[in-house]
Amino acid sequence: PGRVRKAWRACRGVGNGPCSASPRGRASAGPTGGLPVVRAARKHLEGTSLKETFEWLPAFCDPLILKSSNLPMRDNTLDLHKPYIDDILLVCDQCGGPMKRISDVLDCWFESGSMPYAQLHYPFDNKKEFEDNFPADFIAEGLDQTRGWFYTLHVLSTILFDSPAFQNVIVNGILLAADGEKLSKRKKNYPDPSALFETHGVDSTRLFLYSSTAPLAEDVRFSEKHVEDIVKKFTLTLWNTYSFFVTYASIDHWTPPVESRKPFIPKNKLDQWILSELHSLVNEITMYMDDYNLTRATRPMLDFVDNLSNWYIRRSRRRFWKSENDADKNEAYQTLYHVLVTLSKAMAPFTPFIADAMFRNLTDRESVHLENWPAVEKTYLKESLNDEVRIIRKIVTLGHSVRAQRNIKVRQPLATVHIALPQNVNEKLIREYETVIVEELNVKQLVIEKAAG
Repeated sequence: PGRVRKAWRACRGVGNGPCSASPRGRASAGPTGGLPVVRAARKHLEGTSLKETFEWLPAFCDPLILKSSNLPMRDNTLDLHKPYIDDILLVCDQCGGPMKRISDVLDCWFESGSMPYAQLHYPFDNKKEFEDNFPADFIAEGLDQTRGWFYTLHVLSTILFDSPAFQNVIVNGILLAADGEKLSKRKKNYPDPSALFETHGVDSTRLFLYSSTAPLAEDVRFSEKHVEDIVKKFTLTLWNTYSFFVTYASIDHWTPPVESRKPFIPKNKLDQWILSELHSLVNEITMYMDDYNLTRATRPMLDFVDNLSNWYIRRSRRRFWKSENDADKNEAYQTLYHVLVTLSKAMAPFTPFIADAMFRNLTDRESVHLENWPAVEKTYLKESLNDEVRIIRKIVTLGHSVRAQRNIKVRQPLATVHIALPQNVNEKLIREYETVIVEELNVKQLVIEKAAG
């Protein structure tokens, strides 16, 4: 039926006969084979339902005159493929002339390549709107479209304007099943998208696709486990951090201060560190978004949420828990508030629902999607501080892995931890954070080995 309807559109528009009027009239089809053509034409011309089209109804005997004694049959089946469709002639009821399929038509990619002009009916309408926005900043499509759409866009724009049709392109790779096979409806080797959204959420699914290599035009093996990992490592971790803030801010009746153009500078080193990491993140996302690299724009968010939850919140809990509302506690609230609001803006293009839910509840403003992109506050950037904490976290992580290898739980205190430092790490830095390290590893003493290579 789809092929037949296309043939009828061609017949009605620019038929080879002397008239291209709507081919309505009476039918003179043979007893077999003609009815599918008649019914498909009737569906196109009169908008009948699919069910009505392919049921036998006496009224359907009357849409067209078929001027043919040799309907294209193959193996007792009507065959409407080329060249057999050319055996069917229609008769125009206004002029009596023959109507047949147009023998040569433009490739369907031609109309796709005309999209920038056709969508605005240029040059007949919206002339200024088109000229102000052409060529496009970017387009996005799958790897399999490069030879079709990408090509014809440029061909037509070069012919018409001596200009490319777009300045940047994001090419998506192909999603494969977990075992590397192509996704198949017959094999059902992929999770049901609706069930996936209901179980793990749309945002988590989106973030997996963005942070995978699919936006780099590489094929990606997809399984539900990949989305589960995003839920555990990012979505739930972030939501628990947000819930932590909302819970304790509500208990203490804390409200954010009136916004000021001048950024507040906290005294606590942990606050300074997380603000530096936040604005480094915004800077990195902005840089890679400007470069149209979605994979490298989103992956740093996963690391930042881990830093926020598993280091900043964990190391700052006592500041939120203490009963007195002193300056340090207020700065902790103000820092975490600033982090969550700014992060929701940076997340908005990638995880729009969770970002909007957080932002609206924290600010009482209409939507995060109506806000400006967050600006990088250079006052907060402290690369040396970021490096310090990165080294300390690495030491703590290695210490925990050694405990895990020996099957010694963290709650069991140990006497000493021995640390061998690489040459580019200053012992003075480790001593500065010694209290943090021994507390995290639950040891009584830290010893730095001098003979390390």
